[in-house]
Amino acid sequence: MLGTAYAVNISDDLRPVFVTAFSQSHFMEGKRLIASIRKFHKTAIVIVYDLGLSLKGAVRVKRWCQVVYRRFRFEDYPPYFEQLHTFRWKPVVIAEALRDYGAIWYMDTSIILEKGDLRHVQALVTCYGTHEVLFCSFPILTTEQRDIRESHWNSSSGWDTVQWTANINECKKSTYLLHSFTGHGIYAATDPALYSYFPVSIEELKKPKAKMYEAGLVFAVRTRETENILKWSVLCALEEDCMGTRIVPNACEFNRSDYYTSFARCHRYDQSVVNVLLADSYYYDRHYYSSEITDFFRIQRFLTRSVGNRELKCV
Repeated sequence: MLGTAYAVNISDDLRPVFVTAFSQSHFMEGKRLIASIRKFHKTAIVIVYDLGLSLKGAVRVKRWCQVVYRRFRFEDYPPYFEQLHTFRWKPVVIAEALRDYGAIWYMDTSIILEKGDLRHVQALVTCYGTHEVLFCSFPILTTEQRDIRESHWNSSSGWDTVQWTANINECKKSTYLLHSFTGHGIYAATDPALYSYFPVSIEELKKPKAKMYEAGLVFAVRTRETENILKWSVLCALEEDCMGTRIVPNACEFNRSDYYTSFARCHRYDQSVVNVLLADSYYYDRHYYSSEITDFFRIQRFLTRSVGNRELKCV
């Protein structure tokens, strides 16, 4: 779906498109997401993947301005892709959108955009195009140093400009960036069976710096690194027992005194997979695969009001 020959030339004028996907059961949440995008980005392209809209729902989406409608081709994939709660479709959606547009913001329908200017987030990636020579010599801290750094982590700031400036100067973030911390580690909410597909350092995965982040909010640019993450995510989605789980019931039972080293007997499907892949690629350290910026969104998994059609207008 992606090819390294088509990697994006990263620069400050990167213009990502917005991407989402939903079925009829989440139509209203999808409408809310797009309204929140339109509040700040009147003419931005929004790609909507149809995961099972009704005929009427699909017609309505196609009428929304600056929306590119795409039906997800479930017939091209194994039957278990139609189990939407396993989210196997998501890495495919992201890979296809990146193939066609080069840079994207993927957002689940639970996301509500609260800030229009996203350049402070995108700068964590565009720095590769503007400061590559100057900052390529910044060394990666030792494991011990990074463990100490994590012990001082503070998540209370939506945008810590001091930390942000240091991150820009260091310029070592992933080009596949996550943003919303789940409140627990990767190990706690990942079926151990996944490690037979992706051998990892369990010792490192149990550390506080191997935090799990929501897979439903992603800023990604088409690069060699992103291609590698998506390649393995898609391959895992295609393998029934890789992204899936045999844990029943699949409901997390967290040890409230230990959110990192205790397995909560649950699995987060695509979220577990992409976090494992990112952690393994980036020193098991969320510092490199998360933006550390949360001032531009909120997550709301229920509706509090209806969205009027005029909120979807591009003028």
